[in-house]
Order: sequence, then structure tokens, then C-alpha cells
Amino acid sequence: MTKKTLFNASFEESLNLEDDQASSEFIEKNLAETQEKEKYRGTFKSYVWLVFLTILCIFGPNWLLYKGSHYIFGHTETNLLQPATYNFLPGWLFLTLGTSWLIIILIGKKFYQQFILIYRGQFHLFVTYFLWLLIEWNLFCLTAFYTTLGFLGVSSFFLANVYIGYLIIKSRSKDLLNLMYRKVGEARQKRNAVFGKSVNRLMSLLGLLSLFWFCIKSFIHFKMEVESWLAILVFLIFWFFVNSAMILYESYVVLPFMLRGFYRLKYPEEYREWEGKSLEEWYGKKYLKKHKERLDNDTD
Repeated sequence: MTKKTLFNASFEESLNLEDDQASSEFIEKNLAETQEKEKYRGTFKSYVWLVFLTILCIFGPNWLLYKGSHYIFGHTETNLLQPATYNFLPGWLFLTLGTSWLIIILIGKKFYQQFILIYRGQFHLFVTYFLWLLIEWNLFCLTAFYTTLGFLGVSSFFLANVYIGYLIIKSRSKDLLNLMYRKVGEARQKRNAVFGKSVNRLMSLLGLLSLFWFCIKSFIHFKMEVESWLAILVFLIFWFFVNSAMILYESYVVLPFMLRGFYRLKYPEEYREWEGKSLEEWYGKKYLKKHKERLDNDTD
């Protein structure tokens, strides 16, 4: 008997993802916004706007983390935090991560069916970009705290963080498996809905707080004038909190959305019929020109 996983459900079982209440608010809002933006895909204005947003909102925050790491390297002035002797986010690594992200985007262009474009764009934003941001965030924090905490301290911190992340992902995966294979109760679904909405709002608040904190520290003066170990503990808790919050967001909000896209790729014709779309509406003219077998096999 085949083991049931998140990626081998039947078409009928995959439809149960539509009932996930934890991510429903995010998905409905996100789909509505992206479908509206899809109308302008391919226009000169949309390309200019996309390049501008990519530089400002994608490379911008990561560049700030890179510059912040470069600045605090050897510049931390405090009696409690030892001067940073390792820069864990050098320029070559920033360029490597940025280039890797762009390469993944180019690879993703092989999936150009009309129905997958929305999911493709959101994958590059909420999965690959968030992963890049999370890596740089941790390298930035490592530059600041590694010398003070030492190898054992940093290792213990990451082991605790990884363990919490594992528990979050395991719990969420179990919820989704139960949902897809109809083993979840209504009460648990309602709890997931409340939790999912809370995580969504938490991430918005976290983004604003992080931006505010980073601007103050990076552009006013990056001097951690720590007067007690309590202040260091607050920074460590914030570091831990950011990591855990991003894992929560990816697990409870983004994962169900990406699974929907995965199953639309796996069962394209079944979903086309289920949504009542024509071949052109579902696949797009560009795709059908290169895959005329879709037209030949059409029985409509």
C-alpha cells in the first residue's frame, strides 16, 4: 500500500486543500490581487514596475543585511558583546545568493501555462526569496553574536531553533494530511483558521517592526550600547522569534497555497474541467502554440 504523503494525493483528495481554513484568507486575498495584476503581464509598464520592485523590495532588504553585517564586523562597541571577528555575510556570498535566486526564476520560466503563472510568481516571492532572506538574516545575526556566544552557544541556539521548526512543520504537515485524506475534525479546522489568521497578521507586524529596528540601527548608528545581559537576551529572543515566525508563516499559510499549484500541475486537465475553463483560458495562447497535442486531444 502506497504511503500517503502531501505529494501523492489523488485529484479528488487534493481538492480538500480548498477547505483549509488556516490559509483561506491569505489565498483568497492573494489570488484576487495577483489575478488583477496578471492583466498587465507582458506590458512595458509592468516590466519597468517589476524591475523597480525587485530592486527595492527584493534586493533592497538583503542588501541592507549585507551592509549591516559588513558594518558591525569589527565595529561593535560594548563591554558585553565582543567585537565581531568573523563576517558571515561577505560580498561574494550576497552576490551568490542573489544570482542563485535569479537563476531559479529563469528555470521557473519553463512552466508558463496560464494557470500556473500566479503560483510561479508567488513561489519566487514566498518560498525562494523568503529562504534567501532567512539565510541572510541568520548570517547577519551570526556576525554580531558569534564571538560573544561562541561555537557551543551558537550551536545550542540553532539546535533549539531547528527543533522548534521541526515540531511546527511536523504538526502542520499532519494537519494537511488529515485534511486531504479527510481525517480532521471541524473543531481542529476552526483552531487552525484562527491560528492561520494570527500568523498572517503577526508576519505583517513583524515586517514593520523589523524594518523600523533595522533602519534605526543601520542608518542612525549601529552601536549596541548594551547595559545588561538582559538586553543581549532580548536580541537573542528576537532572533529566535523571527526564525520561528517565518517557519510558522511558511508552514501554515504558504505551504497549502503552493500545494494547490503543485496539484494543478499534476492534474491539469482535471482541474481545468473542475474550474470550467476552456483550453485557451487554462493554458494560454503561448503554451498552446508550442503544445498542439493539447488541441488534438481536446474533446470539448
